[in-house]
Amino acid sequence: MLARLVFVLLSVSALGATADTDKPDREFSRLAATPYPAQHANPRNSDAVSFTSPTELKLKWKALEDSSIVQGCTTDRGQLYCALGWDKTTDKCNLITLSEVDGRVLWEDRINGECVLDEYASLTNPTIDSDGNLYINDSEKIVSFTSDGQLRWVNKTPATLKSRKGLSNAPFGLILLANGELATATMGDGWILFLDSQSGQLTREPFDLPAEKRNPHKTTRSLLPDSRPEGFMENLMSPSAAQMLWDFAFGESDYENDNNIAVAEKHQLLFISSGAPYPNKGNKGALWAVSFAKGTPEVAFYVELDVEGGIATSPTISKDNRLALIGDNEQNLVTVNIERCLREADGGSCEHFEKHPLGHDLTSSVIITDNNRLIIPAGQTGYAGYDLNTDADGVVSLEQIWETRLAWFPIGVSVHLAFENVVWIPFYHIGRQQPFIVALDIETGEEVARYESGDAANVTMASDGKTIVAQNMSFIESAFLGRLGFEVKGGVWAWEPVD
Repeated sequence: MLARLVFVLLSVSALGATADTDKPDREFSRLAATPYPAQHANPRNSDAVSFTSPTELKLKWKALEDSSIVQGCTTDRGQLYCALGWDKTTDKCNLITLSEVDGRVLWEDRINGECVLDEYASLTNPTIDSDGNLYINDSEKIVSFTSDGQLRWVNKTPATLKSRKGLSNAPFGLILLANGELATATMGDGWILFLDSQSGQLTREPFDLPAEKRNPHKTTRSLLPDSRPEGFMENLMSPSAAQMLWDFAFGESDYENDNNIAVAEKHQLLFISSGAPYPNKGNKGALWAVSFAKGTPEVAFYVELDVEGGIATSPTISKDNRLALIGDNEQNLVTVNIERCLREADGGSCEHFEKHPLGHDLTSSVIITDNNRLIIPAGQTGYAGYDLNTDADGVVSLEQIWETRLAWFPIGVSVHLAFENVVWIPFYHIGRQQPFIVALDIETGEEVARYESGDAANVTMASDGKTIVAQNMSFIESAFLGRLGFEVKGGVWAWEPVD
């Protein structure tokens, strides 16, 4: 389905804030005190921040329009850090630092005249710690830089991991844990890695997630070719990065890790969406909970989703750490009772989960605010707001508060960010053949702002707590082989409040 086309483009945007930003989220003290310092806003993948967003905006600047920016640009202390997807032979570096003020390039990942990161850097936006240091990866290594571009360390473990199917074991998303470790799960065979964030050294042996996926024999999406069209995205990134983007966007990959990982720090669990438990060749999908409480990681439990196509979104953890939420591919929101699974599953399958039929696809990850307001894409036409309630027995119910129809066929794309007052979403108006960013009121779903943007733009906030930033994936036109009629451009756009 076309809705599935873009939901899983992952992940994420990430941003930082200066000391005068008045409402930083300090739940994760290792992260920069910013509006959006890591993929999906924080390691719980909440996609919600405790800031009020301006809605009356004017364009401030544009940058990097020759490149697709798959993940959101992280930002801290007046700098934006953006990951591109160019082959190193082009001599285009893939970590570009921009000034929040005017969008000019400040520095890039060029050390001794050569770019450090390959095109797989586009998969993961930089994570920023409380000291302003950056963490990013490519297909072979995990790297840390200081905020002024000095190389801190390089860990090449991903290049040494062997994949049964010959796939790259590139990390997919980097999160900082409360104990100072940097954690990630790779694609390929789904290896889980833990590193010391200060030295870059492994703190535990790599853990191979006991999952297996198989590649579908043909596409399950209508109107789409079975394989990547010739030239898809190659004007904005390298062919290998374009293939990776196609695999994720259309859900036809062999990768055992299909999305960003999430952490429930209270229980010291990592949550990973992946293939079904080995040796299940049916590939129905499973949500894995891996404990890092001891020296050796171990599976605490898994939830097997017996639906065609399995899992559709990144896992999301409620702020009280009681629930894990994920969308499946049969129009259900799945809520998992973490504490009951820990008590009873003992490393095996857990049945303490509920499926909540929504009547529409989940075309991007679930947003959950601190007071359990959920914002969920309503299939291909709009967005819906729900309140999540749990009774004394732990039974979860959803109460729909609003639903907003945006157009006959908007496209829900990747990460959407909720502020205290609005949620910013990208959508493509097929009638006008025009992409926009749109702000919906958190309480009512009413549209309060709409601005022409680049193609498939995710919205984040700069470290000044005022400037709105959108990075543009720019692949809708490419996916339809140029038939939609608008000019494909990538890049980063910034808006500032109207005086």
